[in-house]
Amino acid sequence: MLTLDSSINSFFVSNTTSFLATIAMIFGTIGEGFVLIAIGLLIALGLFLNSKRHEVMVLFLSLISTSVAVSVIKELVMRVRPENALVIESGYSFPSGHAAMAAAFFLALAYIVWPRIYSKLGRIIFLKLSIIAILIMGISRLILAVHWGTDVVAGWFLGAILVGLSIAIAGRWRESNGFQK
Repeated sequence: MLTLDSSINSFFVSNTTSFLATIAMIFGTIGEGFVLIAIGLLIALGLFLNSKRHEVMVLFLSLISTSVAVSVIKELVMRVRPENALVIESGYSFPSGHAAMAAAFFLALAYIVWPRIYSKLGRIIFLKLSIIAILIMGISRLILAVHWGTDVVAGWFLGAILVGLSIAIAGRWRESNGFQK
């Protein structure tokens, strides 16, 4: 793994321009956990006001569980960040919180929005845009060299798994309370 991570890090460091670094920093700001949680809370409020409690629960559980899991795993693993980072980040490296939160946010949003898009083309476009946003967020962390490649991949998987669990938990809650989908 170390060789793979070092190779990925070297590739991005040697091919990053100042323009790419600036774009990556912008995505880094957008992808901060508190920013995505704040946007998620606004979306959840709108869903709640429209009596979409199942969707609120999916979004809320996805974002909060991912945020907590990232924090706990970082403290357990204590992996040091790359030394050649273009910006200073505090805390440990594994898993990437930005990648995990992007996966959780955009996959939960895709789950919520999918049934409301009626055209096949619209669904495909929305799903592709969601996946692109997730990939860009993770790649931006590699461009800035603040994470190892495996940190980003682990973040993506963690966010996706927790969205799946959140959907399952919210579905059980809905069924146990007699709500229809």
